[in-house]
Amino acid sequence: MADFLKRRSVVTAGFVDLIDPHRVGPTSPDPRLGPYAAAGGALPPGTTATFDWSAFGADEVSAGTAVAVEFRGASVVDPQPWRAVACGFPEPPDAKNFPLDPLKAGDAHVRKYDDRALAGGVPRDWWARYYNRNVTDYVADPNQLMDPAFTGSFAGPNEQFAPGDVRYVNWRLVLTGDAERSVAPEIDSFWMVYRIEQE
Repeated sequence: MADFLKRRSVVTAGFVDLIDPHRVGPTSPDPRLGPYAAAGGALPPGTTATFDWSAFGADEVSAGTAVAVEFRGASVVDPQPWRAVACGFPEPPDAKNFPLDPLKAGDAHVRKYDDRALAGGVPRDWWARYYNRNVTDYVADPNQLMDPAFTGSFAGPNEQFAPGDVRYVNWRLVLTGDAERSVAPEIDSFWMVYRIEQE
């Protein structure tokens, strides 16, 4: 006989497209909202993104509870995502239906070994995710996603994953409650902003 108690909950947001965050269609063009010029689905050469964020109320949670905010980056959507191919999805994930979907963000950690050929016929010999070839771990500071040493640790031996290749970013809130007093943490609101600048 056992009793199980859940002290921790995770709230996961969908991925935001850094290059086209609003996904504005041709019927309502506004260059201030994207898409921003990009070659090959990556950030424009010589640019970097700077992030800032805040979770209002996270520093006022009850004693014994906690709120941790974490961020993760991902490369472009794989043109042949392995899960879509394996499961016969009628509509594989693409740049239109992938962003902002929390279910896809929740699945992004799942991976399988990928030996598909890269440019030049060299096998990838690394791990592919459900929808993207490269996905970072979660970190507390989103600016770490622009660190070449950090992103490079998630690239295979025959490829690169540079900060400019981070096309999508998502975040999660890890909420830890006080089991003894049955108190859960709360936050009022959350925001994240970023700026893409020429280096």
